[in-house]
Amino acid sequence: MMKLVRDPIHGFIEIDEDKIEIVSNPLFQRLRFISQTGLASHVYPGMTHTRFEHSLGVMKASSEIVKRVGENSGLDFVSKGFVNLVSSVGMLHDIGHLPFSHTFELGLEMANKVYGLRLEDNGRKTHVHIGLRVIEEEFAKNLEKISKETNISDPVKFTKDALLDVPKSEEERLCSYIISSSIDADRSDYLLRDSYYAGVVYGLFDLERLKRILVYRDGKLQVLEKGVPIAEEFLLGRTHMYQNVYFHSVVGMFNAILALALAKMFKDGELSLPNKSEELLDMTDFRILTEVGKKGGYAHDAILFRKGFKRAKDLELNGECARMFYQVRKEAIDIMRDSDGMVVFHEFSDAPDQDPLNLFVYTKEGPKEMKTVSKVAGALGRIDKVVLAFHETANSSMVDRARSLLEWLKSTC
Repeated sequence: MMKLVRDPIHGFIEIDEDKIEIVSNPLFQRLRFISQTGLASHVYPGMTHTRFEHSLGVMKASSEIVKRVGENSGLDFVSKGFVNLVSSVGMLHDIGHLPFSHTFELGLEMANKVYGLRLEDNGRKTHVHIGLRVIEEEFAKNLEKISKETNISDPVKFTKDALLDVPKSEEERLCSYIISSSIDADRSDYLLRDSYYAGVVYGLFDLERLKRILVYRDGKLQVLEKGVPIAEEFLLGRTHMYQNVYFHSVVGMFNAILALALAKMFKDGELSLPNKSEELLDMTDFRILTEVGKKGGYAHDAILFRKGFKRAKDLELNGECARMFYQVRKEAIDIMRDSDGMVVFHEFSDAPDQDPLNLFVYTKEGPKEMKTVSKVAGALGRIDKVVLAFHETANSSMVDRARSLLEWLKSTC
């Protein structure tokens, strides 16, 4: 039995019987209620899409990419069964995401740093660690069934090694590259999907062509020399999405407000991390919004009604100035705590330049680093930004204290 899902990014997505069992599991259905991009919809109203459709998209993209890579590279182990297993790993790669996705992970970081808690915090990989526990507890039998037509004896270990990027075999290494690397199925889906729902063209690239210019050689996923322009298009799309969407100052402001509200819920004992898979079922955006609604106050008005907070536009830090924020981070944390969240700082920090630096081009002379072949890749730089926001009724001395920190940084960089 096969089911077809109509998707605005990939057209029809085929789901076979084995995967239908996974999709039908309540733990996977929960992803319908986990927003893909936090509170980005406060700026881009169309961005209300979820981890559910993204996971199906990664399943589709990973299936087609690994198949093409196998054909281009002459890899005997890339059989129909192996393709099926890799696409299943792709489908499950975000199963552990918590409400509002990476914003929740920022909330964990704030709970520990601002309020001195000791919660499990693996940064932007927290969802991976939670997800792997869920896979082991709830989806092991599904993966064992799917892997029967492969030479993979332990599909759960295979999945763990691939998603944690600690491969022990060529099969695991290839799967890791396909799911999460410089050019992968995860990024391929979210760049196209997030662009579509944001109503922008920044992240668009030729996915059909991209699938055909990748090859696996010398333990690396590489770009064929003739495909360098397509890879450049992909890397530029990612950079532009970070600059204009993911790192939009107002998006960051609202995500910081929500993250600090989550941190306070942890501090007050109103929220805890799930210890078992079944506890994850209650962890949805709706649960958090309900808790925010109960508490009321300025965070409630900001998160639900987009009211009360404003940015200090004149003190937005970028580039080198933003990278110096570490010098005043401790005091910034103190201000957020002392103001009870009415003054917030948000750090944007990502390095798209790390991707082309780790990406290789397959040439007649052997593999070459992308940055040495492509002027575009070599020119991509870090994206760093710091935003200060405060509630309109915040104590003026707290606001002045926060402003003085950023004014000092601006004067020294």
